[in-house]
This record gives sequence, structure tokens and C-alpha cells, in this order.
Amino acid sequence: SAEQIQQGDVLAIEVKNVPEGAWPTAETELGMVTFTEIDGKALGFVPTSYNRPVGKYEVRVSCGDFTEVITVEVVQGDFERQDLWIDTTDEVIIEANSPYAYQQYREAIYQLYETADPETYWSGKFIEPVEGYRISTQYGMTRYTNGSPTPSYHAGTDLAVASGTPVQAPANGRVVFSQYLLNTGNTVAIEHGGGLKTFYFHMEERDVEVNDMVEQGQLIGKVGTTGYSTGPHLHFEMRLGNQSINPWNLIEGRGGYFAFAE
Repeated sequence: SAEQIQQGDVLAIEVKNVPEGAWPTAETELGMVTFTEIDGKALGFVPTSYNRPVGKYEVRVSCGDFTEVITVEVVQGDFERQDLWIDTTDEVIIEANSPYAYQQYREAIYQLYETADPETYWSGKFIEPVEGYRISTQYGMTRYTNGSPTPSYHAGTDLAVASGTPVQAPANGRVVFSQYLLNTGNTVAIEHGGGLKTFYFHMEERDVEVNDMVEQGQLIGKVGTTGYSTGPHLHFEMRLGNQSINPWNLIEGRGGYFAFAE
């Protein structure tokens, strides 16, 4: 779909004339690539996260006896800086920021990155998961906490809005996680197909369970401030495999996921 892609976007690959009994695959250090059938087309999507080093990368595409290596250049995204102050003496924050909390998160969530449903459940643009919000932290933002010289980087988008605000599924999908975690509080993850997932953190309540099939606009929970959170907001994150991508590309209908849309 392009020779250059910005950090946070995806490269789309279409394979035509797929022989009977074969299906495309791809290998690249950029991340997991899963080919799915969308509108009768064999499409694969290659992720580039906000922190992917800029430069040229190879993608080896195979299908039956056919193999081709394509090259794509990752270019710098436009990410802002944020200075954040957190009361580290708060008992809830201490527990949510503990080594055990992060270990619990890794054990629960990281395994989801390696899974992908072969079916694509969604089509068209995603919708915003909440209404009436203010973006308090942008995707890819460089964050300095309590004056630390070492930054962290924000893999999602924080949507500040009142507790109890309904959270809706931005697109059709299958719930693959619904549980309370110390770090992210009430947490839900939805598989939209081909390894594309959305994550929802810090909710007041969860209204879906694992393997529920949800439709665009369906209630999945309510905004809260559970886990490592300083105020009511929804942390909204999108990943392809283990790489976080900019969810606003799918909400606004731009980028690689829409390169071959009819």
C-alpha cells in the first residue's frame, strides 16, 4: 500500500491470484502479520509501533511456491511530550505500581498478543469508545512522571470523562479478556480479527465476558478510575499482534487498513 509508513500506522499487502489450497504468510521483524479475507481479497497488515526505530525493513511474503521480499521505510511520527505528577504515597497507587502488578499484567495480557482470529469481524470506520471526552494523553506521547529524567511512552490514548460514562465497542469483535488487574483495573480486550485487538483499562465496571460477540456501539463497560489511575478516564489501546498502533487511524478511516477499501 505504500513505500513509507509513519510510526503507529500499518502497511497493507494484497496478494492476488491465490492458488487453491494455499494462503499467504509473511515474516518481518516489524511484528506479527496475519492474512485475512476482506471483501474477497487476501490482505495482510504489517504493524509499526510508536517506538519502532525509523529506517528500512524487509517483509518476506510467501504463498505456495511464490515468494517476494518487499521493502518499506518507517518514518518518524509526530508525538508530543507530557509531564505527569502522581501521588506515589497513595496505597492504591503503590499496589497498582508494584512489581507484582506488572507481573500479573504481563502474564494475563502478553499471551493475547500471539493470538489471532482468522475471521475479520469489522468493516468500515471504528467509532469512538466514549462520548464527551477530553484527550488527556495522546497516543505515542513521551511521558515524564514526577520529574524523572527517564521517560515512558504511552501505547494508547487516554480519554478523560466522568465516571459511569458508557464504554461502547468501536467495532464488531469477540471478547478475549475481561478481568480485574491490579495495574489496569477493570480490563477488557476485544479481538476484531486477524490479530487486531482493542484494550480498555481502568473501568468502573465490565459488562461483557470472554467469548461474547459484540457489535459496534454495544455497551462493554463504564468509565472509572481503577488500578494505576489518578482520575476518571478510559485508556483506549489498539494493537496488531504485540505492536501498538494509532487507533485514530481506524476511527478516521485513514492509513493502511483502508488502503484497499472499495
